[in-house]
Amino acid sequence: MLCENVKADRAYRIGLVNRVVPDTRLIDEAVGIATKLAEFDPDTVRMTKSVLRRATTVNPRQALELARDVSLLMSRLA
Repeated sequence: MLCENVKADRAYRIGLVNRVVPDTRLIDEAVGIATKLAEFDPDTVRMTKSVLRRATTVNPRQALELARDVSLLMSRLA
């Protein structure tokens, strides 16, 4: 929002990213993540994406409730 550059270590500390890897490991890490995502059930991925889109149209409390409900549903399907 402020158009300020955020260094990788700070982005990690504030939760903007979930990992930071050296440039030499970037492709291997990206392929590893993509491989894990490709193994997910397509219906689960579809529902998760739908929830994320819908969560942007409601207030924060409703978004949290929606996320909770879907999380409970997904845990029952696993």
